[in-house]
Amino acid sequence: MLINELPSLPEKIKKIASDFSKTIKLPAKKSPQPVAIGPFGPCCVGKTTTMTCLAKELPVVSINHDKIRLFMRQRGITDTEGNKILYNHLLIVHLAKQYLNKGYSVILDRDFGTNNKNVLAAADNEMKKLGIKFFLISIKSPSWFIKRKIQTRKLIPAKNGGIPDRKTAMDCYLYSLKHYKNNYIRLKSRAISTVDTSKPIPSQLKRIVVFLKKEIGV
Repeated sequence: MLINELPSLPEKIKKIASDFSKTIKLPAKKSPQPVAIGPFGPCCVGKTTTMTCLAKELPVVSINHDKIRLFMRQRGITDTEGNKILYNHLLIVHLAKQYLNKGYSVILDRDFGTNNKNVLAAADNEMKKLGIKFFLISIKSPSWFIKRKIQTRKLIPAKNGGIPDRKTAMDCYLYSLKHYKNNYIRLKSRAISTVDTSKPIPSQLKRIVVFLKKEIGV
């Protein structure tokens, strides 16, 4: 059963959210018409790379799912407990709502095409209640490109929020492919655009930036 309603946060998790918020850089200005933006695509495809490029072009608050996990890990919270906080309490949606209510547009940098559909369902529901448009962007790349990237590129250390080793990265990617149809093709009709990370990303974002700036009102 999907969870549409956003569960209230226990005091302990409110403190985590508050402390993490202090690490987030705010844009120079708020949005006349705040929007929410999120990516979807297989593991290791380059979602965060794309969202980082996009955030440089728009007045948005970027909330990174993996950085929340790393923040908790650095404070002695195990990944098992951290995942419960992220998925059961839908912390990224709480954080996004906080900034949207303050008049900022947000990027929710996590995969909205995973098997855990509660995050998408809750985000959709909260955006609807707030009257906020929620735009999804499809991130893709040829399988050969992602496999080569996993095998050859320098990995971000686990202590910095990355994947522990190449085998884990490859397993994550291959697992996501098994569920490609249910996880990603089903969302294709919702995507405002698709970015292929095997090609230069900035040039592909130009039209998306123009569209989103118009939606934001800047």
